[in-house]
Amino acid sequence: AEAEKAASLGLDLIITDHHEPHGDLPKAVAVLDHKIPGSLYPESVLAGVGMALKLSQGLAAHTGSGDELWADLLDIAALGTAADIVPMTGENRIICAVGFSQMKESKHPGLRALIDRQKLSGKILSTSDVVFMLAPCINAAGRLGDSSRGVKLLLTQDKGEATAWADELVDLNTERKALDKTVQDRVSTWVTENVDLATTAGIVAADKGWHLGVIGIAASKIAEAFTRPSVLLSIGDDGIAKGSARSIEGVHLLDALSTCEDLFISYGGHAAAAGLSIREENIAEFRQRFSEAVAKQLPIAEMIPRVNADVEANLSDLTPQFFRIVKQMEPFGPGNMRPVLLCRGLSHKNPPRMVGAKHVKMTLCQGPLVMEAIAFNFGPRISEIAGSRALSTAFTLDENEWNGAVNLQMKIKGVEI
Repeated sequence: AEAEKAASLGLDLIITDHHEPHGDLPKAVAVLDHKIPGSLYPESVLAGVGMALKLSQGLAAHTGSGDELWADLLDIAALGTAADIVPMTGENRIICAVGFSQMKESKHPGLRALIDRQKLSGKILSTSDVVFMLAPCINAAGRLGDSSRGVKLLLTQDKGEATAWADELVDLNTERKALDKTVQDRVSTWVTENVDLATTAGIVAADKGWHLGVIGIAASKIAEAFTRPSVLLSIGDDGIAKGSARSIEGVHLLDALSTCEDLFISYGGHAAAAGLSIREENIAEFRQRFSEAVAKQLPIAEMIPRVNADVEANLSDLTPQFFRIVKQMEPFGPGNMRPVLLCRGLSHKNPPRMVGAKHVKMTLCQGPLVMEAIAFNFGPRISEIAGSRALSTAFTLDENEWNGAVNLQMKIKGVEI
């Protein structure tokens, strides 16, 4: 409807997108989307910001402007690409590899200010730095009301303004985290009290008190916690519920939602994430049909937490030279994940200890060899882990810097006693 309105006003409209289209395409001068059936573009996983970058490159080629039209924007393109959790392969990986390096000396005062505020200055950033430290601050502005604040941060050329916007966005993200935890705790309680996981393949939870700006993040946490595709809906005073959905490995979320499209006012997304709106009176039927659609893709018996390791290794394999080889595969992300290693027959040199509120620090041995390990969020299992005489760990290899010394350490993903 918006495209038709623009056409009626005599506006030439170009649309860039990276979602899977359904139904008729909007009436526009051009619709740039590599997922449109019949597209000849060799990539099919660019983020939305990647599509905008390709438009900029096309304009440069067409007008003879040269690389200067877009080259200084690669750090912004890398920021958006990593934040959108698209596969880190092909062009996405190239955009991020160059863009992350460019962030170190970014010409955008706002991005530099945010990097400084998050204490990331002077290093080549990683995907996780962007996903967990930078992007949430920019997104927090939109989640809590006014997304233009994130735009102003990235557009400003004034260093003072940049610092002010960065400070405000970091504070907003702190507020967002608190709201997110509140919603997540309430949803977790509701699922525990109302959902039979033995017979439910997909979770649909709805309430009038959940903040619309944070339910997407909460949906990710719920999907991870219960190993079920999860849809969280915030019901408005007008009886219309809007929400976000997140999936798990083995379930194509958009396909599952498509079986219920007659119940929706609108919906869209892709395999891993989606958004939708629905009338409150249709939620109960949606809950049942969504669960049935998910179960056809992945049986409930297979919905158990698991960690898939890429290769088995011994502590003797985990050398600085091996770590340098692993780093050459960066930047990591979906489709090019950091290798997960499996090490068996480990024992404790020292008793495991709690670090912070819920993390476990270990010193593990295999014969005469010793390696430090950190297990984030494994606090509830510390007694089980400490009481083990032998254990296997799935982990990624990382560096830990402490008091000027840099040593390799395991970042634990899973523990088997």
